[in-house]
Amino acid sequence: MAALTLIVMLATAFPARAEQNGSRWDARIVRATGSVSVLLASEGLSKPYPAQDGLPLFPGDSVTTGNDGQAFVTLSGRHSISVLPNSEITVSSVSKSETLFDLAMGRVLALISPLASTERLSIETPQAVAAVRGTEFGVDATASGASVGVFDEGRVEVYGPTGRVMIGPHQETSVAPGKPPRAPRALTNRFLRLRPLLEPLRRQSRRIRRLWPRYERLDRRALRRRFIAVRKASRRPSRWRRVLRRGHRPSFAPPRAAPQARRRPRKGFWRRRAPPAPGRRRGDRR
Repeated sequence: MAALTLIVMLATAFPARAEQNGSRWDARIVRATGSVSVLLASEGLSKPYPAQDGLPLFPGDSVTTGNDGQAFVTLSGRHSISVLPNSEITVSSVSKSETLFDLAMGRVLALISPLASTERLSIETPQAVAAVRGTEFGVDATASGASVGVFDEGRVEVYGPTGRVMIGPHQETSVAPGKPPRAPRALTNRFLRLRPLLEPLRRQSRRIRRLWPRYERLDRRALRRRFIAVRKASRRPSRWRRVLRRGHRPSFAPPRAAPQARRRPRKGFWRRRAPPAPGRRRGDRR
């Protein structure tokens, strides 16, 4: 089967501005809610770990969301990708000339700022190839095919195993395995129900763009090393754990035993008890 690649190239009517801080995007998980795990294949790890806000991503890393999970991924604070529940996406390349994400299954929403003429951003699924011209779009990948929808102004050119089709604003198309793309049609419930999720993505994108200078000052490699050390420490037996506070390096030494507090006597314990009532002996129940 041919691979589905979504090549995001914005229309030349938008003013494009090239990045001045290198030839690679700084990909990070800026927010993870619910059940979100990350597999750091670039570090040679074979087990996934729970995702953490601010975790840098390198080529080969994959993000998986559960039934209640959602992850927001940013590229240098300019472009945002929301990984919706029950999805799996892999970072294949972060080069500005050919940025590639591999969507194995699930759904993603993307908010892409104007790209320079030499920049390309692609999302790959197992079914077809699409060239996207627009800032907000969605991709849905299932075992029965792939669907692409555009929410605002822009054009999307979808390539299937045979043939291609161009879709415009507020339109979608789908590609079945081994078949050409369907004719463009208005957005169906597949993407209309995702429209309310665009506003949280816009707010998150504006927030990250405003706070991005703080992220840039953090060392990506140091954050990765600390993340791996903390996750490995949390998997050790509880008697070897210690509270990992923010800003402290993880330690594998056993925690010290807490001193036992002295038991204070009850108030009035030493006072003399009143004599028993007539006809009763001390210690009898009433």
